[in-house]
Amino acid sequence: MLDLIFGMVAGILCGLIPGLHSNTVAALVENEGYFIVAMFAAQILFSFIPAIFFSVPDETTVLSVLPGQRMAARGEGLKALRIIASSALLTLLLSVLLYRVILSSYPMLFSTLEPYIPYLVLLVVIVLIAKSKNPILYALFFLAAGIVGKETLKLGLDDPFLPLFSSMFALPMLIFYKKGKVVEQKDEAPEPKSVIFPSLMGFLLGIFAVILPGVSSPAQVATFASIGLSEYSYLATLPSIAVSNGFYSFVSMATVEKARAGAVVYASKSIDIAENIDHVLLYFSISMAVAALILYFSRKMLIKLAGIDLKPFAVALSIYLVAISLFINGSASLPVIAGGFALGTLANLTKTEKTSLMGAVIFPTLGRMLV
Repeated sequence: MLDLIFGMVAGILCGLIPGLHSNTVAALVENEGYFIVAMFAAQILFSFIPAIFFSVPDETTVLSVLPGQRMAARGEGLKALRIIASSALLTLLLSVLLYRVILSSYPMLFSTLEPYIPYLVLLVVIVLIAKSKNPILYALFFLAAGIVGKETLKLGLDDPFLPLFSSMFALPMLIFYKKGKVVEQKDEAPEPKSVIFPSLMGFLLGIFAVILPGVSSPAQVATFASIGLSEYSYLATLPSIAVSNGFYSFVSMATVEKARAGAVVYASKSIDIAENIDHVLLYFSISMAVAALILYFSRKMLIKLAGIDLKPFAVALSIYLVAISLFINGSASLPVIAGGFALGTLANLTKTEKTSLMGAVIFPTLGRMLV
């Protein structure tokens, strides 16, 4: 029980602190599997807060910045938090209710789709490029990130994704962080239709994301859901995808031994996921449900965090991320940090969607599958 409680607390802190990902903590406590499961669940949800109010997203929440920030700028930040919490709870309920059905059918579904997975991933890449603001720039960043990712994996680092993602996503945001102006926020309830249908769509897309290697980021999968949805519905889709994706990542690990999330990999080092899948998902579900309720009922207090100037903390956290990367991976991670930081900064300066940098994972994966 203590690992559940401490895991939830750690996950909430990881979500609230810009740039600090649960994978970073998991790398340090990889023998505490159930702690990692609980932390992973809570972090998924609370990472939306800095994405909306601090302008510091991670690869999960990067697309929530635009709709979330627009809502916060209009004084609808509390409504955004209501949508996120409600969508997460509804998706969690769907995941739990359909868990047994999907658990038994997932191996067949995966084996049926496996021959077509490279082409599905390629289709996702084409859609991402086509729907970007500047397809040429997006493609260039995708390719450059892919080359950096491929070379990083050749280095044999203990945790190659820590310096890679920290430098591309977190460090540029932290180092160039600027405190924004927060307007008075109104606490309005969202319309049910703006949450229910997007949650169902996100639930299905989250499972779809688990099947595709390198495309497990909800920010990428959400691209398919952006057509024809209102701003509120689109925002509701993002946590829904994230919750479903997180939940069924453990199912994927238990059935076909494919982990689509770093936290799942770390948790599996001390837990036999297949043997303990019910217990694992119980921890995940409790942590997610509690986190959603905390987010919902403490939204007025949480929104006050947006008024805090995080610049001093951002500098300290930047130093920490570089230091922890060096501690885990040694000096070989320095060129990864430099290359990732350069790409992340250039993406910010050119206002290119940060999902293009997920080429660091997709490009090497596609290369292995198609060669």
